[in-house]
Amino acid sequence: MKETGQQFPDSVLVKQAQEGDRKAFNGLIEKYHKAIVNFIYHNINDGSRAEELAQKVFVRCYLNIKHYNQRYKFTTWLYTIAVNLCKNELRDKNRRPKSVELTDLVRPDVNRDASPVEALADKEIREKVSRAVQSLPEDQRQAIIMSVYNDLPYKEIAEALKTNENTVKSWVFRGKQMLFEMLKGYVKVD
Repeated sequence: MKETGQQFPDSVLVKQAQEGDRKAFNGLIEKYHKAIVNFIYHNINDGSRAEELAQKVFVRCYLNIKHYNQRYKFTTWLYTIAVNLCKNELRDKNRRPKSVELTDLVRPDVNRDASPVEALADKEIREKVSRAVQSLPEDQRQAIIMSVYNDLPYKEIAEALKTNENTVKSWVFRGKQMLFEMLKGYVKVD
């Protein structure tokens, strides 16, 4: 049976990676790649660029793993790298001319069983939600993405964003309020 990074705790994989074990580092990539791509995508709203930035996150992680302090959670350190790259990307994005990727134009719909009308409605709602999330202030957007999309606890979010838990709770609460207000008619609140 093939052993994967999922089978080992982060502390074991990180210690082995710090000692130069590439398989252990690959285990960390395997374990967190999807979550990091997801986090970056929801921050910058660009699928192909999210993949590129996720690679940069893991390259920086690899280059600096020997400096990582195991007193802190590995995921907090990893998300801190991702947050910083997202901030840089968004800052730099405003300086670059906008372009459309061919893959964005031909990407198939997620729900293949949906009728064309349902697929269009689903796409419209996803785009509306994505635009609403993107319009949030940066701190609220990142806290919402980490909390809702990545299901991270407030403590980890606070550490990654270099703030305290109460501030994160406030950002998430205010961000959700703003999203509900922006998405009236699209979101049902019980």
